[in-house]
Amino acid sequence: MLLQLLAATTLFLAPACAVFSDEAWNIDYHFALLGAPKEETSFFHRPNPSSKASLIYTLSEEHALGAVNPRDGSLVWRQLLASAGDSHNASFLRAGEGQDVVISGIGSEVAAWSAADGRLVWNLHTDGPLEDVEILELSDGTEGAKDAVALSGGNHPMVQRIDGASGSVKWQYSIDGSDAPYQLSASSTQVFAILLHKTILSYVKLRVVALDPVTGQKTDEYTLSSENELATADNIISVGANSASPIIAWTDAAHTTLKVNVVGTKSISSFSIEKHDDNVIERVRLHAPYHINSLSHFLVHYETATSHWAEVYHIDLKNSKVEKAYSLPKVAGRGAFSTSTADANVYFTRVTRDELSTVSSASHGILGRWSLSSFGVASGVGEQVEPVHAVSEVSVKGDTVSAIRTTVLLSTGDWVLLRDGKGIWNRPEMLASTVAVTFAMPADVVALAQQLEVEAHGNPVAAYIHRVQRHIVDLQKLPSFLVSMPKKIVQGFLGTSADDAAGSDIFGFRQIIACATRSGRLVALDAGHPDRTLWNTDVADLKPGQSWRPSLSSTKDGVIQRSPTSRLRER
Repeated sequence: MLLQLLAATTLFLAPACAVFSDEAWNIDYHFALLGAPKEETSFFHRPNPSSKASLIYTLSEEHALGAVNPRDGSLVWRQLLASAGDSHNASFLRAGEGQDVVISGIGSEVAAWSAADGRLVWNLHTDGPLEDVEILELSDGTEGAKDAVALSGGNHPMVQRIDGASGSVKWQYSIDGSDAPYQLSASSTQVFAILLHKTILSYVKLRVVALDPVTGQKTDEYTLSSENELATADNIISVGANSASPIIAWTDAAHTTLKVNVVGTKSISSFSIEKHDDNVIERVRLHAPYHINSLSHFLVHYETATSHWAEVYHIDLKNSKVEKAYSLPKVAGRGAFSTSTADANVYFTRVTRDELSTVSSASHGILGRWSLSSFGVASGVGEQVEPVHAVSEVSVKGDTVSAIRTTVLLSTGDWVLLRDGKGIWNRPEMLASTVAVTFAMPADVVALAQQLEVEAHGNPVAAYIHRVQRHIVDLQKLPSFLVSMPKKIVQGFLGTSADDAAGSDIFGFRQIIACATRSGRLVALDAGHPDRTLWNTDVADLKPGQSWRPSLSSTKDGVIQRSPTSRLRER
């Protein structure tokens, strides 16, 4: 009998050791985060051109470059390129088709990284801050690493062609005059530098300088008549690069007219923007393919405060004429569009609150549609979870989309992957911008502590009566407690998780971690379950360019408070 008792006691020694002081300060779990991915620097790419397996690459708002496995959301590699608080640096991430490296640009440094393991291949420092970095996709039959072109500003703005294998400069072109360098574009035969010329009336003209990609010599220069619409560069919605027919697109300040120019020509196509409701159009975005052999089709995405819709345009390469092909209907709420290519064909994927669908750029017919019951993330009470932006990878068989993987950044800050409309994984990237943290106890634990405090500070008779009343209330819960006790004991000692999503406090030791993020959100985590977010709510009404740096504290009643010194800061 004694031996059986000793054997049974030995089974529980390992779990008990975790409470000893010499076991403190060990890391229980770790979030390998990147930060909120940026739309223009996120894409699927094959690290090994001979394989069909893709990784998801992004250069985040926190200036972290990394690759994520789309199968399970695990981090493959990451590199921190700049301080997270340095928001003045523009950042770029590009990948050439069939290349085993990705090219980044941030601050004044251009660098090439091994797409498979994140190893630095080469880096180059420019004389001024980078304004754009692009991959030079030439149809000259050359093999090997594809070169990059970089546009830098500062006191000596210039365009540089960088050798894709070594990082050395092949040629550079100095930009003369006072025009501000804005962006690069490239066709299969030319490199274009887009410059901003400020007029006397404070309007903006677009100056285009065409360069020979082999020698870097200027071959042409012209100015687009845009001063009647462009009050600021913010109205330029796209400068396409590395597509079959690069374009420049802009709108007027009131978003009533869309202007499109095929780079390399001086003609401008004008389209009236139709309003679908009484709300003002708040944002216009353009989505186009980047592969040089893709069809010259693009999509323009319009957003208001309550709805969104899109229009698809085709470009006639023979006469550089832009024509509207079809429209995608208005849908309530926010939405996201992404562009995918398969051979020369282009596909547009739409993500709304409750549906994911894919169409061909050639026709408005739905090739694939999947319902979204929910994104499976925690949010604040009454808060609608909506997509912010997305990137997709499609597989097409015949006239239908046989499979699709889409990563979506949500309004909660979560980065999720949908496979054929089903949620596969979720990365809580909003936590990468955490600026304040505090512990808080659950409400039931706080309530018991308050009851015990009343009994401790009362006279003996009142404390006894109060305790009896408390036990009478507890006895009403005894039948259900006894039924669940065996299961709780097994789960507690075996380390298995509870059935309910919110988590059950089996032995009364559960803690909540409250995190305040720079983007103005307050997130509550179950300290004992790293994959469980209890709630995630927006508590600061931030305007573009503002950040939030509060101080948090937990009161005796379990309420999380912001410090009176909490304030907004300009990024």
